[in-house]
Amino acid sequence: MEFERVVHEALSVPRGDGQEIHIDIYEMGTEVSILADIPFAKEDDVRYRLVDHHLHLDINTSGKRISRSIKIPRVCEDVTTTFKNGVLEILLRKV
Repeated sequence: MEFERVVHEALSVPRGDGQEIHIDIYEMGTEVSILADIPFAKEDDVRYRLVDHHLHLDINTSGKRISRSIKIPRVCEDVTTTFKNGVLEILLRKV
């Protein structure tokens, strides 16, 4: 729980212009679920990549670029990704 609280505080970035990103990370057995609430973005605006113990998230929308690097608990590989109603969900499998 403490890990999730620290991550949430570090990654919830109020910008004052309606472009806030809220990210939650959940560990469930052999999987890690990352939920990123990006209501101002469209699916084509969002790119991500996994490098070592980090998920790199890049959002390019309306001429603005927002980047975040999220430490994930262990080495993982991408399983599924969905983007619906401004919520990006990345499901990872622990290696």
